[in-house]
Amino acid sequence: MIGLYGFVTKLLVSGNFQFKQGEIDLLGSPMAILSMRTLKQMNDDATRHGPESLNDLYFEGWVFGYTFTKRLADAFNLKKFEERYKVVMEIAAMIGFGDFKTVEFYPGFAKYNVFSNPFALQYPKGSGLVDHLLRGMNAGGSTVVHERIMNCIEFECCAETRTQCQFISASNENLSKMVKPDFVRSQIDLDYIIPKQMALLKELGIDSDWYLKLSNDSSLTASSPKPPV
Repeated sequence: MIGLYGFVTKLLVSGNFQFKQGEIDLLGSPMAILSMRTLKQMNDDATRHGPESLNDLYFEGWVFGYTFTKRLADAFNLKKFEERYKVVMEIAAMIGFGDFKTVEFYPGFAKYNVFSNPFALQYPKGSGLVDHLLRGMNAGGSTVVHERIMNCIEFECCAETRTQCQFISASNENLSKMVKPDFVRSQIDLDYIIPKQMALLKELGIDSDWYLKLSNDSSLTASSPKPPV
């Protein structure tokens, strides 16, 4: 927790976290405080409307995770993979979805646990895997950290365990190697999600084709020379 408080202090002192009249500014972007009860209602509504709405909710989390983490990486000039990962895990604990602890990570893959997730703990035991928005946030942030399109799968949830959630974020290739296709499809429709992710990256001026190529081929790295145009 000392690291977390130090990081928040750094944001405040640097002017990257400001409370203005009628506005919260974090990393140059206006933010808002929403209760977990509000997010639960959004989650319940999406669940009631079916898989497409759940995929949309996941993507909305992905948009937040990507754009927020991109601003963070730019603000602190985080060039190295390890630097980006360390800072992102520090700020993840600040957002209020539980205490993030890394189990394993390398380019294109991360496994981590989230303890005492207050969102999932709103649900009664036996509610299943409920963290659709958080999975998207995790995946969007991971896309910045790993510099390739990443998506996130939940294996354990506080709504079941009452203690921890367990996630992996992975590139397309690593997802296909490590997770059964039916289990991936039960949480993400990649045929629906990836074009939306590509469109957002293009909108933001990112080479989305290269991000997708990196995601599909673990032999490539972000520092690999790009093919000639």
